[in-house]
Amino acid sequence: MSTVLVSRQPGLVETVRAALPEGAGRLRLATEVEEIEAELASDVEALAEDGAALLIVDGTSLDPLAPLEGLDKAGIARFGLPIVALYDAARADSLTLQAMFAAGVAECVPHELLSSASLRAALLRAQARVRLDKRRQRAQRPRASEVLGSVDDQRYRLIVEHARDVAIFTLDLDGRITSWNDGARRLLGYEEAEILGRPFSTIFTPDDVESGVDKTELEEALAKGNASDFRWHRRRDGSEFWVDGQLMVMQRHDEHGEPTGEVIGFLKILQDRTEARRTFDALREERDRHRLALRAAEMGSWDYRPRTQTFSLGERAQHLLFGGVINGTILLDRLLQRFVEEDREPFTSFLTRICASTEHRHTVEVRTRDREQGERRFMLSGLCRQERHAEQAEIIGTVQDITAATRMEQMLAELNASLETDLAHEVAWSKELKRFAQRLCATTDRMHIRAARVLHEHVQQILVAARHVAATVRDRVDASLRKQLDRVEEMLKEALASSHDVVEELYPPVLYERGLADGLNWLAHEFELDAGVRTELALEGLPAKQPVRNVDTFVFGFVRTLLRHLAHCAEAPSIKIRVTQKRDELRVSLEEPLGVLDPGADDPRVIPPRVLADLRNQAEVLDGSLTLETPAHGGTRIKASLPLTSRQAH
Repeated sequence: MSTVLVSRQPGLVETVRAALPEGAGRLRLATEVEEIEAELASDVEALAEDGAALLIVDGTSLDPLAPLEGLDKAGIARFGLPIVALYDAARADSLTLQAMFAAGVAECVPHELLSSASLRAALLRAQARVRLDKRRQRAQRPRASEVLGSVDDQRYRLIVEHARDVAIFTLDLDGRITSWNDGARRLLGYEEAEILGRPFSTIFTPDDVESGVDKTELEEALAKGNASDFRWHRRRDGSEFWVDGQLMVMQRHDEHGEPTGEVIGFLKILQDRTEARRTFDALREERDRHRLALRAAEMGSWDYRPRTQTFSLGERAQHLLFGGVINGTILLDRLLQRFVEEDREPFTSFLTRICASTEHRHTVEVRTRDREQGERRFMLSGLCRQERHAEQAEIIGTVQDITAATRMEQMLAELNASLETDLAHEVAWSKELKRFAQRLCATTDRMHIRAARVLHEHVQQILVAARHVAATVRDRVDASLRKQLDRVEEMLKEALASSHDVVEELYPPVLYERGLADGLNWLAHEFELDAGVRTELALEGLPAKQPVRNVDTFVFGFVRTLLRHLAHCAEAPSIKIRVTQKRDELRVSLEEPLGVLDPGADDPRVIPPRVLADLRNQAEVLDGSLTLETPAHGGTRIKASLPLTSRQAH
């Protein structure tokens, strides 16, 4: 018996050699299926009779089905060889095992339980199963001569005609169908009467017919005696299904039952293997998605056996950590040499933590450094799993290249620090600007007061004296000059009134002489007289007399400005003003029922937005705020809140 081992791990040779019985033939090692394709395909049937065992070993691969795809592509997996597949139980589920058996595997052995004894038992079971399958096939498939020529032997004819799950039919030398059993009717959908005489290509897909696959199969059967058929076929209703079939030549026999070598037709046997094929395709598609996801995430897989201190690295993990494909199984010491010295102890501690905790996933960051790629960072995640039949726990995990992500985080951290510095400068500048605005406001108030005093104490006195002089001279001049003096007196009177208004605007005597409470009462009273609108004024917590503060000046100007705009709306039934002073805050609100103080209202009498913006800016300079509300009963409410700080109080 000759044995072929397909593996990328040379260390398995001794394990396989110890499992083979005494007197076994040669053992050949191949790393890819293509290396043995030519040898097996040249005389595969002779090797099958010889009992050659083909071992597929790739326990560290993320894809345990890859070697089986190579067998199927090479046309080897369907010739009855006793194939034993070693697989990694951590990455194979029930669908994977089903796909293995569908691909022609006779026995599957988990890599975790691999030993010479378990492998020897698997080889014996695989050989016995293959021999049993061949005997069963021989018993179920009658010889072609018996199907065609033994008319009197009804036993074989009944087997062919009543086989319900196997399609059996015959062809003549031109490839036309000459017989059709019930299994063929059920599988392909054609009744015997409508299919007889039709060409063999009837059951092939249009693409295969165009490519001449049906003719190639007939030619191969004539040349070799049989031809395999593993492809999609078409039913009568146009649906397609995957078949496992054989096309064999039929020879004429003499009176002694011996073949004469004269080919008289072909025998075709088909079985529906669609479900197995779809399972295989689904697993392969899922594998491709998994592979693309890992590649997109720059991730690879690995496992670690603490008992032997060996790592098994997937292909992607090999590329990430070592920059190329290496022997997938390496010792812990070699992997540690790959890391920078500072990260070796944290990595061994990481493995220790995982072994001590079987319920949690652990992570660690490590670095590699070389001339070609420079320093790279990796995130390794691991989880300990304990199989019921395993002698010792195993660690499985992933490795991800986080070099680019780490660099991006560093860049973001630097950018964030720069933004925080800029923001701190902006905040400091904003505070300084606000302090400057407060000083400017205080200076402006002082200038207003000084200008008002100059107007009141000097200019107005001069204007009054000028009027007195004009009145005294008026009786001593002639009529022509008297008219001119009357005009001068009127102009002096108008100038005196204007200066009085300016003084009231810059330095309201009622505010600075009697305080905020009396100043607000005076404003409300004047507004009722001028506009004829009832004013409800509520004052809470305001002392009768106290030194005028910046906030008092703002509140007085705030109420006076809004009342001036409301004076044009005589139809307003009433105005509500509330001023409340607490220990550290002064609040003022003005509410009117028509909504004309809302700058968004569709009313030509509405307060100009710039006026409201000026009031808000003045409140913010004093560290306060100004808001505009629309009560449920309608109208507009404008509220201002001002803190009473020591800086504003004096």
